[in-house]
Amino acid sequence: MTVKVVIERQLLTSLMLLRRFKPGKRLLA
Repeated sequence: MTVKVVIERQLLTSLMLLRRFKPGKRLLA
């Protein structure tokens, strides 16, 4: 696994966590 892949996965997981705890206010804005 390259560093780029790890960073992309961390970004995806953080986005999913934000969607769970704050349902779409910032993402839809």
